[in-house]
Amino acid sequence: MTFVIHSGIARVVILASICIGMVKVSGVDVKSNISRGLFVIVTATAAIFDKMLLADESSIAARSVIQQNGGVPVQYSEWILAFLPAALLTVAAAWAIILWLYPPEKKKSDGRPFRH
Repeated sequence: MTFVIHSGIARVVILASICIGMVKVSGVDVKSNISRGLFVIVTATAAIFDKMLLADESSIAARSVIQQNGGVPVQYSEWILAFLPAALLTVAAAWAIILWLYPPEKKKSDGRPFRH
């Protein structure tokens, strides 16, 4: 979503509304660990992925410094390829950390939506 919406705050607002819908559809409590984990991971990764995809002011400024002071042209595709391993590790690590910090109350679905 960072490719389409470059503002981290706008992405969080859009993804938060999607998360609210997911929580309501799944039937879990609003204050459940599943709900908390969704919102924490959305807000935490929004700022991280801005830097990895040249979407934040700081990463754009870093690119400018590299090009002007270092004399090295930095293409958008090169930036993405350079941060691709970090992005993949971030997704896996964020998933594992959220599951560790906010373990779901119910481990798996029995074919029906989660209900308390």
